[in-house]
Amino acid sequence: MALRTSLGVKLSSVILVMMVSSSILFTLFVVLDSNRHARAELTANARALAQILTITVSDHLYREDYPRIEEHLRKIVELYDQIQKAEIRLPDERVIGYAREPLIHDEPLFEHQEPVLARSGEVMGHVRVALQNPGDSTWLQSHVPELVAVSLLQAVCVSLVLLICIRRLVVTPLRQLAGQAERIGEGELSESVRMERQDEIGLLSGIMEGMRCNLNDLYNKILMQYSELDRRVDERTAELQEKNRELEETRSQLIQSEKMATIGVLAAGVAHEINNPVGYISSNLKSLEEYVDAMDDIIRAYEAKEPALAETGSLQEMTALKARHDLDYIRDDLPDLLEACKEGVFRIGETVSELMAFSRQNQHRWQEADVQACLDSTLNLIRSEIHHLEKDFQPLPRIRCIPSQLNQVFLNLLINAIHASGDNGRIYLRTHRVGDWVEVSIRDTGEGIAPEIRDKVFEPFFTTKAVGAGTGLGLAVSYDIIQKHHGEMLVDPDYTDGCGFIIRLPVNGSGGV
Repeated sequence: MALRTSLGVKLSSVILVMMVSSSILFTLFVVLDSNRHARAELTANARALAQILTITVSDHLYREDYPRIEEHLRKIVELYDQIQKAEIRLPDERVIGYAREPLIHDEPLFEHQEPVLARSGEVMGHVRVALQNPGDSTWLQSHVPELVAVSLLQAVCVSLVLLICIRRLVVTPLRQLAGQAERIGEGELSESVRMERQDEIGLLSGIMEGMRCNLNDLYNKILMQYSELDRRVDERTAELQEKNRELEETRSQLIQSEKMATIGVLAAGVAHEINNPVGYISSNLKSLEEYVDAMDDIIRAYEAKEPALAETGSLQEMTALKARHDLDYIRDDLPDLLEACKEGVFRIGETVSELMAFSRQNQHRWQEADVQACLDSTLNLIRSEIHHLEKDFQPLPRIRCIPSQLNQVFLNLLINAIHASGDNGRIYLRTHRVGDWVEVSIRDTGEGIAPEIRDKVFEPFFTTKAVGAGTGLGLAVSYDIIQKHHGEMLVDPDYTDGCGFIIRLPVNGSGGV
């Protein structure tokens, strides 16, 4: 509403200022023009009187009849009220003249000087006439404030009349149109805004009425299109949800396929890892069986000789039997054999448990976990495959993650490092904290990755291995898992002695959200 009010105020102010300024300028123009005409008229009169006096006194001046000249000047001054002073200045600077005393008005004098020439052309003197502006010619100048006041009063009256007309003919209709435009902006498109007027405001209202009708039609069309769009969005959303579900299933299948491929690679190592403890368990059990038989013989002999030991003194025979079977060594070695058997069984169980945990598909629960524990668990699976490993584990906080998926990432990178470095190569495994990130670095001393293919290593199905030796999904699946954990996975740009990968995981991550 402030804008609508300011329009009338601005129009009123502009009209008032224009009228007042015009009145003041017109009054000043009249006064100045009157003064200019008066000055021009007085100057012309002074010139004419000076010329008349020059003709009149030339003969007297030639005869040097100075009293007659003075009398003549007095008559001229008394005859014309405007003449304040008339004088003749001789060549020797003597002055002959007559002046009216006192001054009629406190007005400036308008003087004009004409030379008095002899017949020979010689200058005999100069006639000077001074005229005073009469009082009636300066009336306008003396009444300038009153003229300005009257002009201002007229301007204000005319402005008020114009303002009333403008308010009724322009401002009020414009306010009505503005209010109708606001209602149209608020969505009220049913009320007509046309005004029955044959002027520009009527034309403007007609244009607004056309706009209202067009907006109403467009609004109805938009409602129909919105309903159709909403229906299509619902259909498209359902399709996208179905596609997303299919993609998630495909992703899970790819991850599981990669796990199965990795398990296939680990099969030989796992078999060797299981075969070794089974071998020495079997060997120890055979020795344990012999020890048990020997101890059984000794025990039976003791049992048979117990009644007679006290009477016959057969203690030496029993002592010889103990020495022959080395009973003391058996008693000392038997606990070690049992401990070795338990260790072998524990290693078999640990290897099988970790392999089963790795291959299990449904362990995707977010939880707090230790990254270094995940690395150690993965290293246990491929213990027999790693020949030279250097670990540098710095203290790390626990992070929120899916441990089974991190194990798969670490296993993929470690197997790639094993294949790249060979039997004589080295693998460097380092963990440390960098600000709000947990960083894992896995490096090998293999041939490395060519710079031109570094940008492709995380693409699905890209591999540098021979046909049948790799699926090309290991690094792609690993990269996807790290992205899901809101982390980063990249090729180490500063390592040049082989291939290196850096994994960064947030300490205060939002996993599972």
